[in-house]
Amino acid sequence: MRETGCARAKDGLAFILSLIIALACLFIQPATAQMYQWKDANGNMVFGDSPPPGADATDKQIRLNKIVRPETPHKSSPVRASMAKKPEGAASNVHVTLYGASWCPYCKKVRAYLVSRGVDLTEYDVDNNKEKASEARMKSGQNGIPVTDVEGTVITGDDIPAISRAIEQKRREGN
Repeated sequence: MRETGCARAKDGLAFILSLIIALACLFIQPATAQMYQWKDANGNMVFGDSPPPGADATDKQIRLNKIVRPETPHKSSPVRASMAKKPEGAASNVHVTLYGASWCPYCKKVRAYLVSRGVDLTEYDVDNNKEKASEARMKSGQNGIPVTDVEGTVITGDDIPAISRAIEQKRREGN
């Protein structure tokens, strides 16, 4: 059986296109930028594209084509989750204050649990509110986050069972 001219042309075009794509993949490299790290006169760590003369700078390689999920904007005022629809058996009569940060996976875990319980939740981002960061340290006696305050009962870390017990105790006391 003979191939027609069109069939051979299609096969040839597909081969050339595949070859072009393969070669392009070989030569495409991730974009990078030259960055330096050094300490300034006050001892602060500084990053920049050119260090000042005489600075003891360390060369840092940074990839520019990294995809970064934008952070949720946090204000210094509290975030109220009480506006959301309450789940069945909600503990809406229990007020909980959560001190955390947008980048913290443990804070996200605790927040998700508190929202699922339907508590009256106030959140503070300690990265954006130094006064609340200090308040969290005073309540917990440590620097770690998350810090969960269930009407005076303070739980540090992502101890969901302890948070649950505190919520249940406060819910029973409130009824």
